[in-house]
Amino acid sequence: MKKRRIDYFAFAALFFVGVVLCTQMKRNALRTQGNVEKEGVYNNNCNHIQTISEFAPLMSYVDSIGNLPPTMGRIDTALQVMNIHHKDVVLAQVAIESAYAKSGLVKSNANLFGMKVAKRRATTNNGEKYGYATYKNWAYSLLDYALWQDRYMNGLNKEQYLEKLSKVYATDTNYVEKIINIINKQKK
Repeated sequence: MKKRRIDYFAFAALFFVGVVLCTQMKRNALRTQGNVEKEGVYNNNCNHIQTISEFAPLMSYVDSIGNLPPTMGRIDTALQVMNIHHKDVVLAQVAIESAYAKSGLVKSNANLFGMKVAKRRATTNNGEKYGYATYKNWAYSLLDYALWQDRYMNGLNKEQYLEKLSKVYATDTNYVEKIINIINKQKK
C-alpha cells in the first residue's frame, strides 16, 4: 500500500511540475513575442510551432556562429545554411540596412535588418531597444529574417520578391534600385 501511495504521489508531483513548467514556458514565450527558447519555438498566440529537438541542429549553428563578429562572408555562409531564399537580395539588404554589418544597431541590438518587434509571426527577438528588435546575437537576426521571409515572402520569384520588398519592407523609394546596384557590383 505504501508503494502505491509513493507512486501516486510521485506521479501527482511530476504532473504538477509539468503543468507549472508548461504555463511558465507559455508566459515566457508570450512575454518575448514568440521568442526561440530552450523549450522550442512559439508563435505570438503561444502555440507551439517546433520542438527544440527539431530545431536543435540549426540553433546550435546559430549559437556558435553568432558568437563570432559579423562579417559579410559569415553572413553569406549563414544565409546558405539557413536556406534563406534570394540570398543575393538579402545580402544586399544587410549591406544597406546595417552598413555591411557595422552599424550602431548591429552593435547595440545585434539587428542586421532594422527589424521591428514582430507582432503577428514567430520571431527570435528577445526584446526591443531604440524602437527596434534586439537579438541574442546577429545570427538570431538572420534567423528572424528567415521566419519573416517564410511568413510573408514565401514562394516568390526574384522579381516578385523585389517588388514586394518595395511595397511592404522599405520606406526608401529607391530601395530596390540600391539592392540591384549592390548585386550588380558583387557580380563584377
